[in-house]
Amino acid sequence: MVKKIIIIGTFISLGIVIYVIYINSYAKYIPITHCGYDYLKEPEINTAEHKKNLAKVLNDNKVEWKLQDGEIYIQRKWVMNKMAINNFTNKANEAEYVKFIPFILKDPNVGYVEDQTLNVNLDNLKLVLNFNHEKWKMKNGELFITKKLALDKEMVHNYIVDANDEEYVEKLK
Repeated sequence: MVKKIIIIGTFISLGIVIYVIYINSYAKYIPITHCGYDYLKEPEINTAEHKKNLAKVLNDNKVEWKLQDGEIYIQRKWVMNKMAINNFTNKANEAEYVKFIPFILKDPNVGYVEDQTLNVNLDNLKLVLNFNHEKWKMKNGELFITKKLALDKEMVHNYIVDANDEEYVEKLK
């Protein structure tokens, strides 16, 4: 009977030790974004600029991380929390600005597509962005928006529609 208790205690202790080691190990960071009811992996946004911004975000949030072979590795206990990783990704994307690109809904089956020929009144668009508390900046006469917003093509399209609606813009003034 005593042997069984010792064996069970040993297995429980071993399990706890393995779990603690696993939780305190590191896993490669892969950006994820919240989309509908689930989180989607977005490895294509893991650029050098994103990694630089992410390092600041992780430090601000006191998250243990390390850089290895140009990739960021985060302590596994954080990686297992998709909501936290999504928040880190969003904060890093808010710090990065990209050139504004207009999107239109060409076909509901295809989704939103880039349309450089679409005429958008930038002054109206800036009003709409300000009203919706979106960050933006002008550089060399071109509008730059946060990468977080640029990734949300539907929202960009909605802001363009609002900016082209003169009645709506007059209400904002």
